[in-house]
Amino acid sequence: MSSIDPATFAAQFAQIEIQPFKQRYQLQTNTYQSQLSALGKVESAMREFRTALNEMNSSTNSIIKNSTSISQEGYFTANADAKALSGSYQIFVEQVATSHQVSTGMPADLDATTEIPKTGNLEF
Repeated sequence: MSSIDPATFAAQFAQIEIQPFKQRYQLQTNTYQSQLSALGKVESAMREFRTALNEMNSSTNSIIKNSTSISQEGYFTANADAKALSGSYQIFVEQVATSHQVSTGMPADLDATTEIPKTGNLEF
């Protein structure tokens, strides 16, 4: 009769008994690792998205582009940035500024020694 080693038999029997549990545990572990990896990718994508939104919202790279146009160049200049309120604005120029000069009649005998008055009235 052959002898059976009880320790070896018990170890083999235990391995067979726990095998389904180990397989299920490994499957759950793989599933959780896949989900964790996917969440990490989602988090990374969200961070990139937030960075892109912040860049688009900055004053120098805004996605809102306002522009100006003028019907007659040379009379008026206008600029708009991302913070400008959108709309159509009409500018009316009542009178274009011009340069003026005022002259007075000077005495014919005016020379370098003539004293210039320090006070007086100027009437128009």
